[in-house]
Parts: sequence; structure tokens; C-alpha cells
Amino acid sequence: ADLCEREYVGSRPVENARLAAHEVRQAHGQRQALMAMTTGLEGIRGARDATSIGEVIERLQAIRGQAEPVQRSRLLTGLDAIDAMSRDDEEPVVPTSFGWTDDAIGGGLPVGGLVALVAPPSVGKSALALQWIVGALLRDTSLRAVWAAGEMTMKGIGKRLVAVGSGLVDGCERVRKNDASRQTARSGSARAAVAAAVGDRLTFVQPPLTVAKIDAAVSETGAQVCMVDYLQLVTVPDGGRDRVADLDRVIGGIRN
Repeated sequence: ADLCEREYVGSRPVENARLAAHEVRQAHGQRQALMAMTTGLEGIRGARDATSIGEVIERLQAIRGQAEPVQRSRLLTGLDAIDAMSRDDEEPVVPTSFGWTDDAIGGGLPVGGLVALVAPPSVGKSALALQWIVGALLRDTSLRAVWAAGEMTMKGIGKRLVAVGSGLVDGCERVRKNDASRQTARSGSARAAVAAAVGDRLTFVQPPLTVAKIDAAVSETGAQVCMVDYLQLVTVPDGGRDRVADLDRVIGGIRN
């Protein structure tokens, strides 16, 4: 390789000589890596102390890292993918009690993550989100949640809460939203059952909505789940000039 980098090798120009030098180095490095990997595999094969895939991967990667030139970046392989998966802990989630939802989003609402419901107006986004929240609260009696209600009144939320909760609380007869506030024995029983099941574990933040108000409610209650209905109604200081930038700031603030 060094000879190839001289001004001429035979009658070949300098650029061709440098290219040849690079190819020689590359081929030599690959042969070294292959020999090191073969040696490592032979040493690991049958070894009793290699008790996990993670240990095998770490030893192979150490061997390969020593064999490859430092200045040359390598392509990632299946070993790297399995190693990354093995090292990471299972991501914590909050199950919603709805299998069709939990299965689609990795087992439940991701702790520290963000789930966005995007759809045209009046198609049931808030109702679906409320089902998730109530389902999660009923599944885990230690769970607390915050709902930033930028649009609905407390009376409107109460109707939805009773209607949704009555269909989820064990032994409760389900009532429709329009019947939830009626003074009937059925509606009264549903209201009492939902109130006993959810209680004060669901806290509401009323407008005007700001990231600071939402954050304060989450901190005060120790809530693990926060629902914002909806993001466009959350304001930020010095906002209003660029709505897209404002939404980015809102999402970043809530995530943090």
C-alpha cells in the first residue's frame, strides 16, 4: 500500500496509485475483521459463560471493533439491531382497557410519549379520548389523569363522563349522553357509580389554556396521563404570529 502511494507505480498516474492503495487497505482490513470474527466465534461456541445473546453480541462487537480501522465507519448489521433491542428496557405504557387501541399503540398510552387524535370536527375525538382515560382509570385505581378542557363546559364533560363511564363500570346500567343529566333512578345510579369509580382522580384544567397551567395541574396531582382538548386552544407567550411555530412550542412544552 505504501509503495502504491509513491508518485508512480510502473506507468500508473498518482490518482490511480492512491485508489489502488485505498483498495489494498480496505481488502486487508476486511480480511483482518473476518479472521478476528472467526476466532471470536470459535472461542464463544460451546462456552458455558456465554449465557445470553447480549454477551455473545458484546464480545463479537468488541472483536470486530478492534479489527476495523478507526477512521472507517462501518455499516450496521443485524447484530447491532438485536443488541439495541436487548439493551433497552420495555417502554412503560398505560393500558386503556381497550384491546383494539392498546394493540395498535404498543400496549397502551406511552409514558413520556405523545398520542395525537387527528380528524375533522365533530367525529368523536373527545369521546374516544375520554373512553381511553376512563378505561385507564378503572383499570388502575392508583392512576391519576389531567384533562385540559379548552372547549367543553364542565356540564358537557359531566354528561360525556357518565355516558362513557356507565358503559365501563362493572354492574352499572349504561345511559346515553342525553339521558345522563335526567332525574331518573337509572341516570342517578349511573352518576353515583361513575363518581365512585373515578372520583377525584380525573382533574380538569379550564380555559384559558397555557402550558404553565397544564404543567402545574400535572405536578400538583401527580398525574401520569394528560389529555389536551385541544392543542390549538393552548396559548404560548409572545405567540400569535406563526401558528405552526406556536403549536411546535406547545407540543414541546407539554412533552417536557
